[in-house]
Amino acid sequence: MFLQRQPHRDKSAELPATFCRMRRASFITLAGSQLTAFVLPTISIILLKATPFEAAALVGAEHGSSAISSFAFGRAADRVNLVRSMRIVAVTGAIGISVVPVSYAAGFLSLSCLLVAGLVVGISAAVFDVASQTLVPSLTLPPDWPTANTRLQVNRSAAMLLGPAIGGISLYFTNGPAVLGIDALSYLICLALLMALPSQLHGAGGSSERPESGAGRRAAVRCIMANPVLRTLLLTTVTMNVGGAILGGLYFSSAYRLVGISPTRLGFAAAIGASLAVFVSRRTDRALLRFGPGLTFLTASCLIGLSYWLIPLSTIAAPFVFLLVYEAGFSTGASVYSIAQATLRQISTPMEIQGAVFGTLRGVSVASIPVGYVVGGLVGSRLGIANGLVLGALVGTLTIIFALSVRNYYPAPWRSLA
Repeated sequence: MFLQRQPHRDKSAELPATFCRMRRASFITLAGSQLTAFVLPTISIILLKATPFEAAALVGAEHGSSAISSFAFGRAADRVNLVRSMRIVAVTGAIGISVVPVSYAAGFLSLSCLLVAGLVVGISAAVFDVASQTLVPSLTLPPDWPTANTRLQVNRSAAMLLGPAIGGISLYFTNGPAVLGIDALSYLICLALLMALPSQLHGAGGSSERPESGAGRRAAVRCIMANPVLRTLLLTTVTMNVGGAILGGLYFSSAYRLVGISPTRLGFAAAIGASLAVFVSRRTDRALLRFGPGLTFLTASCLIGLSYWLIPLSTIAAPFVFLLVYEAGFSTGASVYSIAQATLRQISTPMEIQGAVFGTLRGVSVASIPVGYVVGGLVGSRLGIANGLVLGALVGTLTIIFALSVRNYYPAPWRSLA
């Protein structure tokens, strides 16, 4: 059975207090993970002199572990104790991230150590993302879903603001491996916050009537294939991720080696973009109700697809300006995209397989990211970084084409809420 919405509500957030506490706990680990995602490629390129392919493979491994974890955890998300799962991941995350500063202090830091940290970040991101999204329909009523999704996206945008900002500033004063100690600490803080949550929280299901994991996965796949909205979400996210991964695999190499931007300035650009994303995210629920999730989703897709072209343009002139505008455009578009996508998915998915469908969609879309990183690394190493950036922008533009099919999607019951 679904958990009923809690009678006591956090008035400042206008959402159930249990949901708000879960959201705060996930924010802490998200911020630490964003810091690590920024620092790891920096360490590999500047400290360990990694090639473009090695740097891309490192980030690709992180997303690969996230994809596998999404599939595995998504199969069980409707049946398992989600809070207990997040607690376990918080403990293992603190241990895994600590490998980098400890190995550096001992004098044997290598790409393998960075790989361990990247795998930990990927796994924890998958578990926390699937768990928090699965709990939205459990802890809130349908009219509150846009607001709940908005609050979760504000978490991500704020984490994207704090992570690179703290990483860039910290790298100015100390070495990269030592900075990762902040992420290890964030997992421990997250664990302390999770201990305050009810231990019995499950997803949309949790009863004996819930289908087994294999049946739930098959039902999720059938649901996605049969539903045109869910198919569109899958296609747009895959193309966006592949194009973004091609660009992302070459982003740091281009910034540091091709145009000579410092880690501090790059972190500042990311922080500016994330700041704007936080501001926009807090108002996206209103846009969803006024214009509909379909049109909002298309608008965000356009913003993402067009912003991708600013990265190759940064290699021609005014690199910092173009990358600053890119961070602002992409971060804003990605925030709105995530909220609209989550709302479309929740509307289109039967309650009993919310976790399985989200885990499957996330797993497939995230599994496409390592493909993009490998392609970007190979093209960048063999044909040049600039050519790889153009390829990534071309692939990412396909997101706009696929998103056109849901531009008029606005379920009648939601119009009355506008």
